[in-house]
Amino acid sequence: MAVLNMVRQGLFGEIIHCRGSYEHDLREEVAMGIENRHYRIHYYLNRNGDVYPTHGLGLAAACLNINRGNRFICLTSIASKSRGINLWAHEHLGKDHIAARSRIALGDIVTTMIQCAHGETILLTHDTSLPRPYSRGGRIQERRGSGWKTAMSFTWKELVQRINGNRSTAIRKSMSIHYVRNF
Repeated sequence: MAVLNMVRQGLFGEIIHCRGSYEHDLREEVAMGIENRHYRIHYYLNRNGDVYPTHGLGLAAACLNINRGNRFICLTSIASKSRGINLWAHEHLGKDHIAARSRIALGDIVTTMIQCAHGETILLTHDTSLPRPYSRGGRIQERRGSGWKTAMSFTWKELVQRINGNRSTAIRKSMSIHYVRNF
C-alpha cells in the first residue's frame, strides 16, 4: 500500500515498466501433494503456465490503473523445462515415489510479459520448483529510477529531494520508513 500511495502521489513520475514475482521454494509441498491432498500437485501435473500470477501482478496492476482507464492488451508466457520437483522427490522421497516418476507439466520457471494499452510493460516470474529464498520481486521502473517495496535505487540525496519535494507532510512521514539507503 505504501508503494501504491507513493505512485498515486506522483513520487515515481511516469511509470514505464513493472516487475512482479512469485518466487518460493515449494518443492516439498508440491511433491507431497498427493499424500497431503494438496491442490497444487494437480496444477503442476496438468498445466504449463503462470498458475499463480496474482501475487506478482497485484501491485503492478494497481499502479498502472488496470481496469481504471488502462488495460492489458497483449500477454505472452514462456516456461522453462521442468526438473525441480522430480529431482527433489527422487532425492528426498526415493526414485519410486510417484512425484519422482510423474511427468510434471509446469516448467520450473514461467516468465510472462504483458503489454498495457498506455504503453507500459509488466514482467512476471513464477518460480516455485527450484531452491531459492521467498521473494515477490516487485519493482516499479519510471523514467528517472526504480522503486521496490522496501528499497529504492535512487541515491540517498535524490530520495531526500523527492520526499521533501512532495507537498504532503503526512505521506512524507510515512514514506521515510519504507526506504532503505543505497550505499
